Amino acid sequence: MSCPVFINEKPLFTPKKRALAVPSAALADAIKNEWQNMPRAPKPQDLPFTQFSNTAIDLIADDRCAVEQEWCRFLHTDITCYLADSPPELTTRQQKIWGPLRQWFETQCGQVLRTTTELLPITQPDNVMDGSKKLLIALSDFHLAALQTLAGLLGSAVLSFALVKRVISVEEALSASLIEEVYQSERWGEPEEMTKSRDTLIRAVKEADEFLSLL
Repeated sequence: MSCPVFINEKPLFTPKKRALAVPSAALADAIKNEWQNMPRAPKPQDLPFTQFSNTAIDLIADDRCAVEQEWCRFLHTDITCYLADSPPELTTRQQKIWGPLRQWFETQCGQVLRTTTELLPITQPDNVMDGSKKLLIALSDFHLAALQTLAGLLGSAVLSFALVKRVISVEEALSASLIEEVYQSERWGEPEEMTKSRDTLIRAVKEADEFLSLL
C-alpha cells in the first residue's frame, strides 16, 4: 500500500520532486501533522518523519547498496565490540547488557563478531560484513532509512538492528547505548552541556522508533 501525503489538498514532494508516498495511512497522517504544526522557520529536526521518508524515496531507492554498505561499516566501530577491562562494575554492566545482544546478532548473521578491550580500532572480517548485509534484504527502504540513522545515533549496528527487529525496546536500546556515559556520570557528575546533548540524542532515537512503529 502506498499513501500519498497531502497538505491543504496539495500533494507533498521530496527534494527530488518525487511524490511523498509512504507505506501506511498512519505515517501519512503523522507527516501531515508535523507540517501543520511546524514553526515558521522549520529546521530538518522539526520534520523527522518527512526526513526519514525523503531518505527512503530519494536516496535509498536510488542507491540502496551504498546505504547498506554504510550501515555495515558501523560494525567496525560498534560500541558493543569495544569492552572496558576495568573497573569491574562497568565491565559487568557491559557484559550483562551487550553480551546477549551481540550473541543474538551473531546468530542472525551466522558469524562471530570480533571484540577488543584495547583502544586501537578493530576491523570486522569479510564474512561478518557479508553475513550482516544479508540481514538487510528483508527490510523495506523505509525501515533501512531508520536503521541507518539509529546506527549513528546509538553508535552500534547491533543495537540499531535489534531495535528495528523489535528484539529490544527503545528504552533498552538507549540504556545499552549510554552504559559508559551513565557510569561516568554516576561517578563524577554530569555537566549541563552533556545533559542537553543526551536529551537531544534520546529525542532523536525516540523519533526514529516512532517512525518505525508507523510503518
